[in-house]
Amino acid sequence: MCTHGLLSLPFSEDRESSTYDLEAPGNHIHCAAQQHAKKLGTELASFDIDSLDLLAPAISTIKKCAATLIDAHGSRGSLCLGSTETLLDPIDLGLRESALEILVVGSCWQEAGRWEHAAPPGCLIIGYTGKLLAGASHGLITHAADLGDLRGIPEGREGAGAMADWVQTRSHPASKRADKWFVARAKP
Repeated sequence: MCTHGLLSLPFSEDRESSTYDLEAPGNHIHCAAQQHAKKLGTELASFDIDSLDLLAPAISTIKKCAATLIDAHGSRGSLCLGSTETLLDPIDLGLRESALEILVVGSCWQEAGRWEHAAPPGCLIIGYTGKLLAGASHGLITHAADLGDLRGIPEGREGAGAMADWVQTRSHPASKRADKWFVARAKP
C-alpha cells in the first residue's frame, strides 16, 4: 500500500508545454516524483488525469494514503478539472472518510474554510491563496514523497512561514510568500 499520494489534474495546455516535462521532453514530472520517492524508499501512488471518468479510481487509492498532494489549477476555492469550466468543490472529492493525515493542495486561489470540511477531522491541510508559481508547483510535485516532513508543522502564520521555507528549499526562491500559504486542521 502506498503511504504517499500525488493527484494531478492538468489542463491539456499543461501537458503540451515544456514546463510539464523536466529538462527534456519525455522526462515527465511524475517520473521525477517517482524517482525521488524510490530514493527515499517511499511508495508513491501518482495519478495524472483530466476527466471525471478517471477521477473516482484515483481518489479511491489516494484515500488510503497518509499524505497526499493535489496538484491542480484552482479558482475561487475550487479545483479545475481539465479546464476552468469544470470546477470541483473540495467536499465533492470524498476525502472526508479517508486515511489522510496530511493534505497539501498545490493549487492557486484556495481557501482554508473550503478544505476544513473536505478532509478527515484533524488532518493537516496546507494550501495557497494566491497564484502558485510553476517553480513552486514543480517543487511540490517532485518532492511529494517528502510530505511526511510536514507532520509537525504548526497551524497559522508560523506554519505558513515554515511551509514557505519548505517549498523554497525544494523549488524556486521566488516561491517564498508566507503570506499566501495557509496551514489548518480539518474540523470535526
